[in-house]
Amino acid sequence: MSQEMYESLFDVGTDTHSAHALVGAFTAQARLHRAAMALATDEMMEAFWVEDEDATLGLGEMRFAADDRSETALMYAGGGYTVQLSVDDTGAWFARQLSGAVGASLRFGEDWVVLTPESAAPLPVEQPPKTLVLVDLTGQEHRLLR
Repeated sequence: MSQEMYESLFDVGTDTHSAHALVGAFTAQARLHRAAMALATDEMMEAFWVEDEDATLGLGEMRFAADDRSETALMYAGGGYTVQLSVDDTGAWFARQLSGAVGASLRFGEDWVVLTPESAAPLPVEQPPKTLVLVDLTGQEHRLLR
């Protein structure tokens, strides 16, 4: 397309029934979209943004800024039981039964931890599990969730 033909697309006096009017409308829309994209790009570039290139963080180590739960005390509940897990300064985890029938135990694979209401029992874990398996006096298992 020659420069003269291109510029004629934007002339006000162009015949509105010709193909030039349609192509001119498409060209005007393209310019409008290009201007909007340029404006959006300028706004984005003026904002504060960060590219994190440190890939050493594992997914388990990341927390959301709005996650205001304690990292040293976790609450698990289910089946009428509530158990609190807490960690001490040495990194050892303890469980405390806050509600539910007396005589429950926690199962960690082959290990069992007997719970006594309101007293801390040491746990054989290094990290808190996503769920706890609690076995009551009748042998029924309850899954406790955070």
